[in-house]
Amino acid sequence: MKLLYKAIWISLAVLTFTSCDEVEWQDSDTALTPIYLLTDLNDDISLHAVEVYKEKALLIEFEKASTLKSFAMVDFKDKTSSEGYLVNYTLEREALTEDDNDTTLIRFYHISGTAIDSVGVYEEYEITAANDTVLSATSACTIYTDERLF
Repeated sequence: MKLLYKAIWISLAVLTFTSCDEVEWQDSDTALTPIYLLTDLNDDISLHAVEVYKEKALLIEFEKASTLKSFAMVDFKDKTSSEGYLVNYTLEREALTEDDNDTTLIRFYHISGTAIDSVGVYEEYEITAANDTVLSATSACTIYTDERLF
């Protein structure tokens, strides 16, 4: 009887291993995308880090190291050169007013810094209903260029 069980188990094992076909995996179409990474922001901004994608209309704000929000950018301009960083973009965020009405907040962001030591300034401007541009926050930061999978 033991011999019969062994024969069945061996047959099942051989059948299992020989019945598997080689599967060719498709290559992934993900690629590394260049970004600007802003770190060492001060308390006025209250963010851990910011990732600005150079080739995609995407911005990711890290409120903490593990908590993030992503936003689609509008009107992205990158005039960075070998001498320094100069990036401008606009974000439109949906929000509620104090009266619980839907509204769109429009904020303009300006990033500038030197390429030699990667020290820069991150500025946030709020565009009011009267189309006035008001500086709402500014922070010193460290600017890096990096790549992320997208």
